[in-house]
Amino acid sequence: MKTWLIVIVSALIGVGAGIAAGVIEVRISTGTETIPVDEILKSASKPATEKLDGPPQPKVAIDKDVYDFGTMDAKSLGKHKFVVRNVGNAPLNLTKGSTTCKCAMSALEKQKVLPGESTTVSIEWTPKGYLGDFEQTAKVETNDPLRPELTLKVKGRITTVLHASPSELVFTRISAGHTTQGEVRLYAFASDSMQVTGHEMKDPSTAEFFDVVFEPMSAAQVSGEAEAKSGYLMEVHVKSGLPQGPFQQTILVRTNLASAPVIEVPVTGKVGSDISVFGRGWNEETGALKLGLLDPRKGADASLTLVVRGRHRDTTDFHVAEVFPPDILQVELGEKTQINQGVATQTPLKIHITKGTGPANHLGSKQGKIGRIVLDTNDPQMPKLTIRVSFAIEGE
Repeated sequence: MKTWLIVIVSALIGVGAGIAAGVIEVRISTGTETIPVDEILKSASKPATEKLDGPPQPKVAIDKDVYDFGTMDAKSLGKHKFVVRNVGNAPLNLTKGSTTCKCAMSALEKQKVLPGESTTVSIEWTPKGYLGDFEQTAKVETNDPLRPELTLKVKGRITTVLHASPSELVFTRISAGHTTQGEVRLYAFASDSMQVTGHEMKDPSTAEFFDVVFEPMSAAQVSGEAEAKSGYLMEVHVKSGLPQGPFQQTILVRTNLASAPVIEVPVTGKVGSDISVFGRGWNEETGALKLGLLDPRKGADASLTLVVRGRHRDTTDFHVAEVFPPDILQVELGEKTQINQGVATQTPLKIHITKGTGPANHLGSKQGKIGRIVLDTNDPQMPKLTIRVSFAIEGE
């Protein structure tokens, strides 16, 4: 009797409750005890969780909190958007949390998600310096009492899919008012049909001063890099007009490679005037000639060379406009000559401190102003050239 009851109840539960597999065992301790079948069916059909009474609460939900990107190039930039939903009955608040060193949360589409709505969390990562397995995380803080922190993970494998040679384009010196160019070779190692689909400048403030031209490499050019299958020549033109001083730009090159959709090529350099100063004791960064502490019984002599490049090199002349202190510093300009087969001109500048002068302090400290030599020029880009002279003379 017990056996038949178990079989009948199990069959009814399977049909009525839609259970695909499983057996409900009804244990009857006495022959007279009975259990109504409708109660068993009712119990089996109850949901796994029931709505709890209480104040409205947000509830965060995400289909996938791990994104496996497969393989990507070590020099490319990875991006992914995670979709976060609010399945609760109160607004869900999201704020950026911590990230691991190679991962950055670029944006939260919405910081407040109403019940039934969703938003995206954008993650970017740069696996520069990594080879092999890669795993990084970014955290999002929530007001869900059951899940106050959401951890988003990206993982995959880093390989050398696309390589730039050189990895950074460096212009050691660019003359103001003149254009210059450099070349970078992009080699693909996993595809024989790599294509450049576009590019953009990372820093929009100086983007107008750069032009980039791409050209597919020939088979002979590609063979110059071991194991490369295809490639592109990237020619970078730096236009005139960049402000004087150091500059830094990054070219984002887009390709048709799924594992290396973007590769970053940094471009750095320094824009200088067509007029340069060279000589012992000269510091280009500070624009000063350092003579140090001098013996009044000996005096001092120093020589600098003024070099002019560019289209005004043959017509640029110098004239002494000011010397400080005039009773100690003596300045003399020499004759201008051509150098480097006419590519530039040079003019010697001699500085003399007569013995017996002093004591004096012109180190540029609070105790004394730094010495200076001001030269007038007829160069339209630099009408005046100031040379600072740092020195002090001991007392006898």
